[in-house]
Amino acid sequence: MNDKTLDSIALHDLLTGAALLGGGGGGPRAGAKPLIDYIEQLGRPVRLNALSELPATLWAGVVAGIGAPAAATHGPAFTTAPRQAFTRLAAASGRQLLAVLPGETGAMNSIIPALVAAQLGLPLVDADSAGRALPTLGLAAYNFAAPPNPLVLANEPAEGTNAVEAVLDTPTPADADALVRGLVETTAFGEEGAFSTWALQIGQLAGACVAGSVSRAIRVGAALRRAKAIGSDPIAAVRDALGGRLVVLASGPITAVATREGGGFDMSRVILHDDTADVAVIAQNENLLAWRTDKDAPLAAAPDTLAWLTADGEPLSNAEITAQTVGTRVHLLGIPADPLLRREPLAGRFTQLLAQVGFFGNAPVLLWGGDRFVTTQDSVR
Repeated sequence: MNDKTLDSIALHDLLTGAALLGGGGGGPRAGAKPLIDYIEQLGRPVRLNALSELPATLWAGVVAGIGAPAAATHGPAFTTAPRQAFTRLAAASGRQLLAVLPGETGAMNSIIPALVAAQLGLPLVDADSAGRALPTLGLAAYNFAAPPNPLVLANEPAEGTNAVEAVLDTPTPADADALVRGLVETTAFGEEGAFSTWALQIGQLAGACVAGSVSRAIRVGAALRRAKAIGSDPIAAVRDALGGRLVVLASGPITAVATREGGGFDMSRVILHDDTADVAVIAQNENLLAWRTDKDAPLAAAPDTLAWLTADGEPLSNAEITAQTVGTRVHLLGIPADPLLRREPLAGRFTQLLAQVGFFGNAPVLLWGGDRFVTTQDSVR
């Protein structure tokens, strides 16, 4: 196999790029940095392989964290639960899992599979389920290949507490979401856990994943690192790294933040002031919807990614946006969704999710107009 070894610089670039591309979710950077430290202490390589470099018959398993991202900022480092969930999935599925699949793109959930790959000496697959972070399992492109069944959920025990795991029979994504979210609310999990599911052969991933998503995040992180080093425009750097597919939706200081944690989610509403209008961004772990007070229609909505970048080029997850960040100047960036996320049934599930946060209309879609981005409602110039 022609693998690529991710050194410390590449892992930190992955963290930075994934924090941006996660669209506010995928876990906080503060929870991911100790995992990179742990990987470096292990002294074992993280080997990244493209789908084309792996045998079609090789079995891989997905591993990720799940729950309220804010919980990851005050719990123990996630160094044992992901590996435990992954190895238990191999036993539960009866498959010899020989590669690790990221569940999504996000600060913690891009580093967790790299950690498991290093711990077990397995290749990390350069793909994931969305190219962004997702609020629910039902939105993942892996569902085109198979349901998330069985699913293993494990806790990261704090000192003096017991390790807990659950092996779940989850015939549908809805079953998986309901059971997992219910369990992570219990005292044993404390609003967060590690899960492993989707035992899949590499050949099943054609049309059921976003290929190259890990490399894409590394590329974005490297672009931001270089821009910061030479003092160049971070937005231009990200735009170039994404082949031009990025639009600035709003820029200005954060003026208000409201958050609550529950049901395995962080729910938030962030307001920033952009020139003559306020912009409200509504999130359920991930940013789902952005409104301007002077527009009748939303600026942008999921499945397009709505990402935070500070004026000095630092990506932010929603877990990092608190009352203490009021006054911070940020850019709200729009990144078009992978076309897989607009296929049914995923598209309908995003529509249902937007309805849950109070939007029942036709969501705008970021479209490339040849020389600029527009939306289906032409609300972005």
